[in-house]
Amino acid sequence: MRRIARGVSALSGATYSALIPITALILLSPAEYGIFSIPYLIFSFGLSLQLSIVTEAWTRRRVGDLSESGWPEFWTTLVSLSALVGLGAATIVAIAVGISSPWWLAGLSVATALLRNGARYFDVASRRGNAVTLADASGIVAFGVTFLLVLPVTDSFTAVLASWFASGLASLVWTGARMWQFGAGPFTWIRIHKHHIRPLLTDSLLLDAGSIGTPFLLAPFLGATKFGIYRGISNVALPVRLILEPLRPSIGGQTPQSVFSARNVAFVLGLSAFLAVACFLALEWVVPLLDLQTSTLGALTDFAMPASVFVVANFVGHYYYIVCRARSTQHQIVVGRIAQTAGAIVIPVLGFLAFDLDGAIWGFVGASAVSALVWAVIAWKATRGLPVRIMPSASGPAPL
Repeated sequence: MRRIARGVSALSGATYSALIPITALILLSPAEYGIFSIPYLIFSFGLSLQLSIVTEAWTRRRVGDLSESGWPEFWTTLVSLSALVGLGAATIVAIAVGISSPWWLAGLSVATALLRNGARYFDVASRRGNAVTLADASGIVAFGVTFLLVLPVTDSFTAVLASWFASGLASLVWTGARMWQFGAGPFTWIRIHKHHIRPLLTDSLLLDAGSIGTPFLLAPFLGATKFGIYRGISNVALPVRLILEPLRPSIGGQTPQSVFSARNVAFVLGLSAFLAVACFLALEWVVPLLDLQTSTLGALTDFAMPASVFVVANFVGHYYYIVCRARSTQHQIVVGRIAQTAGAIVIPVLGFLAFDLDGAIWGFVGASAVSALVWAVIAWKATRGLPVRIMPSASGPAPL
């Protein structure tokens, strides 16, 4: 029964996570999607900070030191971080889009989503499975109901933001009466958990520099419409995350010999190729039949080939990154992260300078392919106990 409950919880969580980006991709125009990407990228950055500073730092101290902070301290730090990131999101949207935009709703949506994610993490760790599933389900229902009620009286962008906010708020209800208990402040939390926060935050900031920093770097030059299409490419690989994340314990728990066995490599390449073909056929044949030409998903039909190649690169890279997280040394992971970040910044920017939007998209795909190769090489050497040396130099590995 417990295994079934975990499966249901994983399914409800995946559905909730996919609901917002897929709705935005289907219903928002490229220009609207470009604007929506601003608060969503800030949310992604906030989520990265939350994992490093709050949730995973709490877990590492709990597992490594056999000591843990209680819910009041956890909640206080979570509220502080979420409010700070939400305020940042509201400010940046107001500056980028204008004060006539629903900047305040963007800030509330981001802050509430971060609170919901942190509370869900705590509940999963505390094995409150029923509460987690009810929170996900109530969030899904609240999103759908709010969207249907708000869309007739406002624009699609505001409707998506309002539904995002409502879904997070509804999910928080199921955290229980303990939700509003407050304890020591965030500075106390950082002092207690700093030993665990430091390596996590370093890794996250390196990742964010490429995955979040590069889009913000290109956004002013691409403009809202082209930026929306550029960001839309990344979401065609959403099925990859939905497939691999539930398999994360199994992938990380493989024996070293099985990681690169013929059967395993055939599975990785075969499934990634299947998903790529499905993506190509959907963008080439299915989407044009659905009268979605004005949506971001409709605009992606012109980029079916790079989107499909990205699916392969994303699947392979994410798969072997999970292996590396389980088996590689911290030094190996830092080397891989530096190489990934350098590629994620340099290659799309060079592509944009050479060929505008087409170059930026193919550059993004190329950076993902480089990242996949880097993680595969590191996983290969980690499973064989070999040192990693991507580009040898006097001072150690240099970024790609």
